[in-house]
Amino acid sequence: MADENYRRKLTAILSADVAGYSRLMGELGVRYLLEGSVQRENDRVRIHAQLIDCQSGNHIWAKRYDREYKDLFALQDEITNEQNRSYPGAEKFK
Repeated sequence: MADENYRRKLTAILSADVAGYSRLMGELGVRYLLEGSVQRENDRVRIHAQLIDCQSGNHIWAKRYDREYKDLFALQDEITNEQNRSYPGAEKFK
């Protein structure tokens, strides 16, 4: 139940605008937000990921990944590593 309440609160905050990111930064104590979506069809998966600076609302990094649905942990590592290489403060996200 606590997880569901947390998800609802987070969804309500993010459904706002840049002010929602500032609120998220204050309530959760985060500066950056990695958000995205996952779609699956048969043996394929498409993931959209983007890194947002909560202070400014600016999108720092974004990418779409289309892969076979077989090793999601490897894909998660790939997304993390690529995002880290693309952002100057990457060592903070390891």
